[in-house]
Amino acid sequence: MDLFWNANKSCKDKTMKKILFIHANAALYGSDICLIELVKHIEGFQKIVVLPSDGPLNPSLKNFSKVIISDTAPLRKPSLSMIWYGFSLLRATGSIINIINKEKPDIIYCNTSTLPSGLIAANLKGIPCIVHVREIITSKILCRILAWTTYILATKIICISKEVEQSFFGKCNKKKIQVIYDGVDTTDFKPTPMSKKQKQYHIGMIGRITPWKGQELFIAAAKEVIKSNPETIFFIIGDPDNKENKLFKKFLEKEIQRTGLQKKIVFTGFQSNIKSVIASLDVVVLPSIKPEPSGKVILEAMAMEKPVIATNHGGPTELIANGKTGFLVPPKKDDLANKLRFIVTHPKIGRKMGKEGKKRIVKLFSLERNIQEISNLLKKI
Repeated sequence: MDLFWNANKSCKDKTMKKILFIHANAALYGSDICLIELVKHIEGFQKIVVLPSDGPLNPSLKNFSKVIISDTAPLRKPSLSMIWYGFSLLRATGSIINIINKEKPDIIYCNTSTLPSGLIAANLKGIPCIVHVREIITSKILCRILAWTTYILATKIICISKEVEQSFFGKCNKKKIQVIYDGVDTTDFKPTPMSKKQKQYHIGMIGRITPWKGQELFIAAAKEVIKSNPETIFFIIGDPDNKENKLFKKFLEKEIQRTGLQKKIVFTGFQSNIKSVIASLDVVVLPSIKPEPSGKVILEAMAMEKPVIATNHGGPTELIANGKTGFLVPPKKDDLANKLRFIVTHPKIGRKMGKEGKKRIVKLFSLERNIQEISNLLKKI
């Protein structure tokens, strides 16, 4: 059965159930790309997406669903004033109830656990609600609040990794919880021949610039590798998304300038064509200093036959076969640098790891499998 959405089919078939997807931002990073893929490929449903603002995600969704801009009050930081957030949550819940009254969806789909407004609105209107948990929340208090709220009010819960499931729900009954890994479209992300005029080795990390993503660790390891392997060039792909992270980027730039490595460690900014970025790299690194919930870019890199290195906590430990498709390392400068040197000096092993990674993606982490599992869950509601 072909589960992929056909542009020639009407998405306004009145016999189809209607899903109201609620999302926390309008950017184009991991969870946002996953939403596009889900809305694009899931079949048999009318689809509406609620975004909190306009942004690059909006036009990417419009070909496959109706898009509504409305406040969703995502809970972003544990330091938020709870009084202020309470008013914001009430306002957003009211806005979503108005959308529900107008659109009359059959299912509410919160694409992150940080959207209590959607969960509360669904319960007030008596509509089944799926919560797709995509984060690991380090604040124990906030995590417990969201976990219990989600567990009590959600009809079904999807976790993107066993690590997310464990960090959120611990030993509680898993009857309503299902782990569904993110997937990659292997017809889209596939190996491409590389042609380089210069004999250089390109190593990159891709993601939002923020301290926990590990850009500082990546730069520290890069300095060590460049000493012994000057043919390497390191790329930091991504942008900061707020004032605090912009200051962090300036700090990193000053550190690179201080060591005179501006031509060896390069900031590229945000890149929309992630396939061409991955194709230009020899190794993809995910050096997060806190546990990643999953690691979408790791899956994409493996699909394109790139060896991958990630820190050995969180979701990547479930994605990477250590020593076979890449390496898992402690979040330490020397450990990361040593594995990078190994792949740089053993290119045949790196290429073999890339091919094994592709096999692993096809077997365990294909987009078809992801869509099939979510579709089966939706049809049971």
